[in-house]
Amino acid sequence: MNDNHELVDGGKDILSYLKEAGYHLYSASNGVYNTQMKRMNDAGIFDYFDDHFISEKIGFEKPHKQFFDHCLNVIKDGMSTVNWTIFMWYLTYN
Repeated sequence: MNDNHELVDGGKDILSYLKEAGYHLYSASNGVYNTQMKRMNDAGIFDYFDDHFISEKIGFEKPHKQFFDHCLNVIKDGMSTVNWTIFMWYLTYN
């Protein structure tokens, strides 16, 4: 299991700024659900996101169209008003 959870410089500051500004944030990742959730928790960024889209749970990986269709359908169903949505991909150093 890959336990790497080092963030890019300033990554947490950007997430904090966007969340405080009222943006809805979502993570999208290929991989094993439990591994990705642990990595985000360990990095201290899990709670910045409204939802997490992980390929293991969706059944398709990025860049397949079905992966993004699922993400957009979930986001659209959860929004009661038009709003700006930013997709943030969780990137770590290897």
